Amino acid sequence: LWFNALVIDGQKLGTDGIAMLANVLKTNQGLRVLHLKNVGATKDSIAQLFDAMTQNKLLNLADIDVSNNSIEVSRADLCAPDTCTDTPF
Repeated sequence: LWFNALVIDGQKLGTDGIAMLANVLKTNQGLRVLHLKNVGATKDSIAQLFDAMTQNKLLNLADIDVSNNSIEVSRADLCAPDTCTDTPF
């Protein structure tokens, strides 16, 4: 086990950097904390990260922070089909 946290704040990763991180998350088993604050992430790049994380059944993240990025997410984006109701979050 090399490290269990990755905290990046203010360093622009770009599309390629986030894609590389997504590839790491597909197989990583030790990471518990992932903070990618103000890294220039977009909705699509964050979706790529979360897709990679869901593919890895052994990844056990306890803390994720993707604040201060250009992510505009609607309620529909957050809900799987047939899981959202008209009640507020």
